[in-house]
Amino acid sequence: MKKTVKLNEKDSMLIERLFYINKSYESLLSVISRKYFEENSSDYREMIEYYRSLYQKANIEFTYTKNTLFESLLGFIPSYYEFDFYKQEVVCEW
Repeated sequence: MKKTVKLNEKDSMLIERLFYINKSYESLLSVISRKYFEENSSDYREMIEYYRSLYQKANIEFTYTKNTLFESLLGFIPSYYEFDFYKQEVVCEW
């Protein structure tokens, strides 16, 4: 089953902000990790650990907020979802 749900502006802005913070840390860690494997320095190792902990925190916050939103909108967490921040909606499938 597939359903498109309109988000209010507050929820849409919150989810969008958390989504992009999460993706930013993910991308940054990817770049730093590649550099670490090329140069294998303790500075990169420290940076990886620092940003990994920030990414983990951001991911938990995004996942918690997203799951709470789905529970309030649908009563469950769908198996697939895709946010459209421009339209302020989310397409869910289950």
